[in-house]
Amino acid sequence: MAAHPVQALGEAIGSVGVDPRAYQLSSLFQGANDGPAKTAAKITGVRGPGKRVDDSNYFTSNEGIPFPDGAHSKTIGGMPVASDIHLFQKQQHFNRSKNLERMVHPCGSGAFGYFETTKDVTAYCKADFLKGIGLKTPVFTRFSTVTLGREFPDLARNPRGFAIKFYTGEGNYDIVGLNFPVFFCRDPIQGPDVIRSQYRNPQNFLLDHNSLFDLLANTPEGNHAGMMFFSDHGTPQGWRHNHGYGCHTFKWVNKDGKFVYIKYHFLANHGQKQFTADEATRLSGEDPDYSKRDLWRAIENGEEITWTAHVQIMQPEEADPDNLGFDPFDVTKVWPKSKFPVSIFIYQCRHFA
Repeated sequence: MAAHPVQALGEAIGSVGVDPRAYQLSSLFQGANDGPAKTAAKITGVRGPGKRVDDSNYFTSNEGIPFPDGAHSKTIGGMPVASDIHLFQKQQHFNRSKNLERMVHPCGSGAFGYFETTKDVTAYCKADFLKGIGLKTPVFTRFSTVTLGREFPDLARNPRGFAIKFYTGEGNYDIVGLNFPVFFCRDPIQGPDVIRSQYRNPQNFLLDHNSLFDLLANTPEGNHAGMMFFSDHGTPQGWRHNHGYGCHTFKWVNKDGKFVYIKYHFLANHGQKQFTADEATRLSGEDPDYSKRDLWRAIENGEEITWTAHVQIMQPEEADPDNLGFDPFDVTKVWPKSKFPVSIFIYQCRHFA
């Protein structure tokens, strides 16, 4: 039986020792083979130094055999044949690929972009992506609700996740945060309780804020976040009209080994906007995907979507809880801006696709 032309081409490429990835990448639907860093670099036009090679994975069978083509079945007279193991393995993989949602932040969307360093902070930090004024680094930012499922309206009352991945020359640098500068608990053993308090009532599967009020009554340090949750900060106008906060205290180290403590603030240049409770409820019914659609349309229309990053800086000798009156490493606390100004301007973060 003659081999399918597509299969024959793939076998011929492999038999002469040619890397089949270039051929696979040219096939239909195979653009997804690019990794996120490569995709971000393509979209933003940012390229890192040095020689770049294709280090993406092969498309392989369960036994590690490269697929000659992942987009076409083996056929006889135009009919798929039962001997096409690649076809059956692809179908089996698809049938078994439905996984449970992640426990937190399952509903979200994001965009690739870049950040541009606009101030020299080498006195505080030796990271390569902060070394040069005008230096651009690809980023991916993901926005999300926290405890609501993927199919739930994304305007419903909930905190919003704000996570940025920086594709730096020294590796990926991740900042995960919220549209709140604080969290609901400081003891990590209470983390699962915080999340479960915002889930549906297991008795009737209805949304029920009584469990959250019960949590806040027993963890008074979480009431700052609780007040923000029940304010209009809990119903922002989509993903993009949010400020983002690193929440935790981070540590910067310079080339001499000296360090400072910092907090990240990402302030939306296009403004922070919220819906009222009634507006959010109405729009959730009219368009359950409002936040996703708003971000997509803004990018498609070429609108400017940027954040300016600032940091608060605390010297090690200032980080004494007894002198401060609070623990600077407590994620339920904010640093007073009168003592630690939000003034060190780092970069602008722009998103395109």
